[in-house]
Amino acid sequence: MNEEELIIKAKKKVKKKKEFYTHLSIYGAVIFFLFILNMLTSPDFWWFLIVAGGWGIGIVGHYMQVFGIPHPSGKDWEQDALKKEVAKLKEEQDILKDEERLDLEDRINLKDYRMDTMDYDDEEFV
Repeated sequence: MNEEELIIKAKKKVKKKKEFYTHLSIYGAVIFFLFILNMLTSPDFWWFLIVAGGWGIGIVGHYMQVFGIPHPSGKDWEQDALKKEVAKLKEEQDILKDEERLDLEDRINLKDYRMDTMDYDDEEFV
C-alpha cells in the first residue's frame, strides 16, 4: 500500500469511529429522554428498558463492527501488552541508570535534602 491508500483507509476508519460515537450519543440522549418520560407517565412499569435493551444490542453490534471483538487472549492484545511492558521496563531501567550516575556525594546531599524538606520531627514517631 502506498501512502495515499493508507490515508484513504485511515479516513474511512476514523469516519466509522465517528459514526459509532454519534450513534452512541444519540442512544444515550434518547434513552435518557425515554427514562424521564417513563418516570412521569408510568413509574410502576419500566418500559424504557425494553427499548434500551433492544437498541443496546444494536450498539454492541455496531461497536464490534467498528472496533472488533475485544478478546484479552488474542494476539493483538498480547503484542500490545508486551510492548507496554517492554516500554515500562525500559523507563524503569533509564531511571536506575540516572541514579547510578550520581556519585556518592550527590546521593548524600539528595538524602539530606529529602530529610530537610519533611514537615515532621523525629520525635513524632513512636
